[in-house]
Amino acid sequence: MLIETKDISLLIDPVLSYTYESDVPRFTYEDLPEEIDYVLITHGHHDHILLETMLQLRHKIKNIVIGRNIDGAVQDPSLKLLYSNMGFQKYN
Repeated sequence: MLIETKDISLLIDPVLSYTYESDVPRFTYEDLPEEIDYVLITHGHHDHILLETMLQLRHKIKNIVIGRNIDGAVQDPSLKLLYSNMGFQKYN
């Protein structure tokens, strides 16, 4: 979901579809602004965040807001640690 105002853009749980011909409307990379002020990741389930999407958007994202996890447990790994190791730098 993308929320935009005249001042900010907020992308929530970024999962984007690939661009291809279809009668079903899809939210794709082309629908995004040049810069995304905030990406909110509510939790690490695959239907809320895709590594491939984040890598594709890395150059557009200014800040990432990540929901708290269960202290890096195996069933709930630290997304902040993951994205920090991938080169993302600004967290809230």
